[in-house]
Amino acid sequence: MYLEITGKEDHVMIEVCNEHPFIHQSEWRKFLQRGYSTKGKGRGLGLYHLKKLMAKYDGDILIQNKLIDERPYFSIAVKIQ
Repeated sequence: MYLEITGKEDHVMIEVCNEHPFIHQSEWRKFLQRGYSTKGKGRGLGLYHLKKLMAKYDGDILIQNKLIDERPYFSIAVKIQ
């Protein structure tokens, strides 16, 4: 797991990355749906609530695959103005 928090004059960015094989972009939207989880029933609320908070406070969610030290990671970041 990798965590980075950066700040600029106009925004703060919080990014969390997990080492994971490439996840196709068409799958990303599912992660923000209420109840979606690859870990079983009774889960899948955290990113759903994050999406609602970002909508309320005019923040952005950025999702991507990236390489860190030549290893594949899946990244979710929030950008708050």
